[in-house]
Amino acid sequence: MSHLKRDMEELLELAKWSMVLGNKRPIRREDVSRLALRELPYPLLLEGKCSRAVVTASRQEIEKQFAHWVNEFKDVKYGPVLTIEYSIRFVSYMLKLAGDVHGFMLPEPLQSEWQRSLRDIRSIGQYEQAMNRIVEALCAIESPADAPQYSLLIQKAVRIVQEQYAEGITLDEIADNLHVTMAYLSGQFNKEVGRPFSVYIRELRLRKAKELLLGSELRTFEIAQQVGYPDPKYFSRVFKEATGMTPGEYQKLNAR
Repeated sequence: MSHLKRDMEELLELAKWSMVLGNKRPIRREDVSRLALRELPYPLLLEGKCSRAVVTASRQEIEKQFAHWVNEFKDVKYGPVLTIEYSIRFVSYMLKLAGDVHGFMLPEPLQSEWQRSLRDIRSIGQYEQAMNRIVEALCAIESPADAPQYSLLIQKAVRIVQEQYAEGITLDEIADNLHVTMAYLSGQFNKEVGRPFSVYIRELRLRKAKELLLGSELRTFEIAQQVGYPDPKYFSRVFKEATGMTPGEYQKLNAR
């Protein structure tokens, strides 16, 4: 009985090897010690492809690239310890990326749940189920279910911003297009969207800039132009004020 706790911990560690040896045979220490598994490096190439899928928020791409990730670990070459360690690292980064680029946050109870589910897996089937739950959470990025309901006027204004943010569109031009005064549109926009037009369009441009910084090979001045900042120096200043780092620093920090 004095060794019960220690022995149970060892058995639980051995149980993870059912991911490699299957569930239909006893797993002994000798079996595990005979498995000559190399400690393979973290699959950065696969992570990079998944990162681009998350940046684009494409359900099809997220499902496709995450399936490639899971298939990589269905092979016995990594073993259960590296599978769990690398997958927790991978999912943590994907959630951080989704939050940084899209403002997507997985609720804290769910974050704790997926960490626990990955640490406790005992079979490839459980591993696939755990990863599929993360995929579903990330695919919710593009779900319109929680989209705010604006008046027709503000819906039109937001659509114009979404379509023309890269062209330097102004609130005055939008108001003229919608045949209302700028003061009225400004008040309604602030009331319904919850922040001034200037803040909204800056957030949109910076979000698009982050997507391009992480998901394209464009240089900083090219990204600045594509998101509506013809002056790269001004773009860098705005970006640093918002994020605490320059576009180049942001790109290096998140480089994978």
